[in-house]
This record gives sequence, C-alpha cells and structure tokens, in this order.
Amino acid sequence: MEITITGRHQSIDDAAKAYMEEKLSRLSRLFDRVTAVHAILDFEHGAHLVELTASAPPNHKFVSHAEGKDLRKAIDQADHKLEVQVRQWKDKLVDHHP
Repeated sequence: MEITITGRHQSIDDAAKAYMEEKLSRLSRLFDRVTAVHAILDFEHGAHLVELTASAPPNHKFVSHAEGKDLRKAIDQADHKLEVQVRQWKDKLVDHHP
C-alpha cells in the first residue's frame, strides 16, 4: 500500500509522518484491496485540518475529513472515519448469506 503525506501551510516533522504511517498501515490489515492512501495536513485559523483519501479497485474512493486543535487527535478522528467507511464497504462485498 502506497502512503503519501502532503503538508499545506506547515512543515511536517518526522514524528508526525511516522504517526500517520503507523495509523494508515492498519488499513491494509483491515482490507487488503486498499492500494493507496493520500493524506493532506493543513493548518488554518489555529486549527489542524486532516483529509484522508484512500483508493481501492475498481475506482472506489474513501474520503474523510477531521479538524482539531491537536494534530494527533485530528489524525485519529480522520483515521477512524476512514476505517468505518472501509469496513462498511468490505461488509457490503462479503456475502453473509449461506
């Protein structure tokens, strides 16, 4: 799985990159069809904005947004929203009927 992290209006330190990669790497364990995740970290008006976009074949995109004063909390919220979307899509694909 390819993870891309982009920073707008701020520089991203190594600790934040490592934290993002650790959180986003769990998506591949959750659902192995996720091929790429793009994270955009922004800082506007005293708040950290996090946007996560994951892609899975065939041309399916998952998008989550979160905002907070603390960067790690915003990352956690966006990651949780993305995981919920991926789980719901995976459950939809799996046939639970005998």
